[in-house]
Amino acid sequence: MVDPSPANIQNFTYGILEDEYYAHGSFEELSSKNNAPMGAGKLVLEGWEPKQYVSLVANNDYWDAANKLKIEGVLFTNIEEDALLLAALQNGDIDFCQPQAKAENVEQVEAMPGAHLVSYLANGYTFMCFNTTRPTLEQKEVRQALLYALDRPSFLTAEYGSDQLVSLGMAPISKTSWAYPGDDALNRYDYDLEKAAQMLEDAGWTDTDGDGIRDKNGVPLELNWLVYHEATWPGTLSGMAYDSWGKIGVKLNIQQMDFNTVAATTMDAAPGEKDFDIYTMGFSLSIDPDPTGGLFDADAYSAGGYNASGFRDEKSQELMKAGLTEFDQDKRAEIYKEWAVLQNELVPTAIVAYRSEIWAVSDRVHGLDDIGVYTDFTQLLQNVTLD
Repeated sequence: MVDPSPANIQNFTYGILEDEYYAHGSFEELSSKNNAPMGAGKLVLEGWEPKQYVSLVANNDYWDAANKLKIEGVLFTNIEEDALLLAALQNGDIDFCQPQAKAENVEQVEAMPGAHLVSYLANGYTFMCFNTTRPTLEQKEVRQALLYALDRPSFLTAEYGSDQLVSLGMAPISKTSWAYPGDDALNRYDYDLEKAAQMLEDAGWTDTDGDGIRDKNGVPLELNWLVYHEATWPGTLSGMAYDSWGKIGVKLNIQQMDFNTVAATTMDAAPGEKDFDIYTMGFSLSIDPDPTGGLFDADAYSAGGYNASGFRDEKSQELMKAGLTEFDQDKRAEIYKEWAVLQNELVPTAIVAYRSEIWAVSDRVHGLDDIGVYTDFTQLLQNVTLD
């Protein structure tokens, strides 16, 4: 039995599954069904090739005959570069796509004949995780100083080109959520090199040997930042940190690798084998603000767990548990607001930005314009028609 909790709503995302077909004795046995899924949805898997395409066709035996799809199906094609993606849309090779939320992409779609733009603030954020098990990052004052020494507003402008598409990240709850504490309750960590340097000094990190790098108890303040190259923003952010952190006596090494290698080195690795100081990624949230099992849950510090920071704070854990059992939404909101403010202070993982999502849609497609933060395009497919 599942314990009663308002957060259980987020567990109902898979729809109705056939019990006998999915009965399993191991995770591997369950995973083997991924290539031949059985469900009660509007679409049926026709075929797929890794990193090439996924073909779904309309389920002619769909249980709700009045709401069967009006289209033949959906073909997902893998196109990694935004320029090629938008070119495919303009040429009529695809009907809709989700490029990165950057000003240049918005401008291109708005100028494109036969297409239009749908945008909204996403329910998620980008983050930079600190390995708090390392002596260089175990003090919250050091983590806070690193944030003060990083000009994130300039990063947002440089990377996204418009403050209409992104806002400064401060807490691990989306601004779209009823549990967001409000900007005034949070520390923005505005860029201040002098303050950052003084905080490091007060925390005992000084340059004892005159080599330009701070140290403490014989340990230099030298950090390794893992950066994946499939997106541009981690490189932009880490490059800016390299310049500004160097001015306050922090040596930064940037290690370029692919996304899977970053994940394998951080979240996927076992405690004690997570070989990094900092890494950056994006994180999507569910409709419910419950953070259990996520980046900030100390119990998720494991091989394959989302929490790679190794940080544990008992007050934070207590608040998370309290939020799982409170059914009054107003009271529950206050619990999560308190929790969010605490994470903004402790910063085991820093929230970099809240980003918008943009969709470029062909004008021949009707019925997708209501895509939004809590309305996925799959929920709209039954009403989609094509010219």
